[in-house]
Amino acid sequence: MAGKTDSRFVTVSFGGTAVTCSITSASGIGITRAVMDITTLCNDIMESIKGVGTVNIGFSGPYDNSASGSHTIVQPLADGTATTTVLIEIGDNAVPTTGDPTFTITNAQIFDYILAASSGSSAQSTWSAQGGENVTAAWGIKS
Repeated sequence: MAGKTDSRFVTVSFGGTAVTCSITSASGIGITRAVMDITTLCNDIMESIKGVGTVNIGFSGPYDNSASGSHTIVQPLADGTATTTVLIEIGDNAVPTTGDPTFTITNAQIFDYILAASSGSSAQSTWSAQGGENVTAAWGIKS
């Protein structure tokens, strides 16, 4: 039986610095590919080919301005011109270890960094990591 994935067992780093404890959610992990329809009038079944891929991962978490906090690490990258490597490691019901899946984006750009007040006394931040120029994104295995 397959193990359960829990957010406690997902690690996230930007430029080699882990910000895992500053993140409460990451959504859209992966590459989305456009699909181009190439069906002819004589085909009974729709045919298509893969188009260009895009990467856009959304993150959110509490405001954390500690030395390895999300605000300290991510906010300086949010001008849309700086690039960084984003590494996401997903553990199988445990801290990520050899053989677990990873997703890496090189030359990622950070956009839409927003710091907002939330109910209670803590502030929340949201941002997205997207493909920039000369970006590479791929699933891999933790070695």
